[in-house]
Amino acid sequence: MADLPSGFSLCEVPARLADLAFSFALPTGWAMPDLPNEDTDFSAPQTFAPLTIAMAPFAAIVFSVGARPAYESGTLAEWLQWLAREQGYDPGAMELEVGLPHPAVGCWALQVSDGTALRMRLMLLEDGGRLVTVNVLAPEALWGSVHDTLRTMLRSFTLTRPRGTNVLAGPADAQLPESTYTARPVTQPPAPPRKQPKPEIEVVRYAEDPAPIEVLEVDDDKPAQHVDVALAADSRTLRQDDPINQNLLQSGAGFAPRIVAEYANEKCATVATSSLTASLRVPFGWHALDDSKRTLVHDGKGGVQIDLSRRDRSGLSHDGFLQSLLPGLRKVWPDLQPKRLRVNKTECLLLIGIVEAGEPLAQVYMLRDAPMDQLLIARVSCKPDDLTRAGNCAEVLLRDAVFLDAPGAEPIWWTEAQRLEQAGHVDLAEKLILSNVNHLGGYSQVARLHELRGVRLQEAGDAEGARAALEASGDWMDSMAGGATSGGEGAALSLQRDEHRRRLGLRPYGT
Repeated sequence: MADLPSGFSLCEVPARLADLAFSFALPTGWAMPDLPNEDTDFSAPQTFAPLTIAMAPFAAIVFSVGARPAYESGTLAEWLQWLAREQGYDPGAMELEVGLPHPAVGCWALQVSDGTALRMRLMLLEDGGRLVTVNVLAPEALWGSVHDTLRTMLRSFTLTRPRGTNVLAGPADAQLPESTYTARPVTQPPAPPRKQPKPEIEVVRYAEDPAPIEVLEVDDDKPAQHVDVALAADSRTLRQDDPINQNLLQSGAGFAPRIVAEYANEKCATVATSSLTASLRVPFGWHALDDSKRTLVHDGKGGVQIDLSRRDRSGLSHDGFLQSLLPGLRKVWPDLQPKRLRVNKTECLLLIGIVEAGEPLAQVYMLRDAPMDQLLIARVSCKPDDLTRAGNCAEVLLRDAVFLDAPGAEPIWWTEAQRLEQAGHVDLAEKLILSNVNHLGGYSQVARLHELRGVRLQEAGDAEGARAALEASGDWMDSMAGGATSGGEGAALSLQRDEHRRRLGLRPYGT
């Protein structure tokens, strides 16, 4: 290994598995917790045995190495993309890691844990039939300060006794782009959204609600739907590997929220936003950017931007809150002409008379109640000609937002599974549940999904469909009981299965 930078020492890790000894650059003061000595079952293709973990002393910043036997066919890029998606990440583009001691591929990925956005760089290499993953992660808010440190650790990884690679980095007919994990973060992405107009949301605190102003009521017999404002036929622009999203991620501007479910017929996808503690249904063709403080939905060209954030309402009514914005706005735009609207029961403040860089600009503030005495605010900024399209998009975003911190809120995967089932995508709903509940309880949750489907179909007069759904519910409970790994667990799950079948009026198991 070349001379190490100041603040690092060489850490040599003895082999724990398959003669995989290695070394890497360890920052001064980092801890390396002991790993348990236990055998790893590699029957599940996504399972890796941990080889080492190094942790910063001041935050959740982690370097980790794992290994497993290589797969029988495929390339490093195909394997890394599959592994990332299996672990619930939304990976960026697969890239070739150049200048490393061993051939490897890498990608960017994001994860939201307990409301904190974690940024990751994942790297995968194969050596003599041994598949090795080397990963680094840090909170998005801290990434800029540890970017170079983590890069040094990742690129210093060296096998002590290499055997040579046996697989291609990527498909033979495609050339992987070189790594974008540069020596320092990219500061000027090629195609960022246009800079947000000033000012930031400034609220003047009144002792009590100001006198209400005249509100123009606008009701549409056919409110906008996601399919009406979609700009594309698929979810490509919402994925982390979209070029614009990738550039913004590398610049530190934010990340594309994780896609939970897609709805091709409605041309939208549900994404989980950490900044709003909510899920949004974003129309296809639009981009979403979460910087852990707010979520920006934009058209990718800088023409339309919808800035969503949560704010304390401090006891103000919707009208009072919107009026409290006006003094701060008039400091910037003295000729501002505000108009109060109520569009399909959504409270709005339309601002006319804004000029930015010599061009007219329209802004609309739209509100919806949120938990904890807060408001979900959508600030729409666009050219006047785009106001209808932009306002319709903001309306559907607000209308279908689901708050994950609301009293009695259900997990987002369960909410979306029920929505998928009701839209006729039962197989996708099952997969969504099982990918989020990685134990036998996932089977009982799928059984619950089919039970609810059976009840709904029965109420709709579809006796045949209801019976099929209830039978499927019983079958999933059979699978749960059959997955028991001990006699005691088997007895308990069998009793639960038998009670479930009895309650649904199904024949006892095995008859």
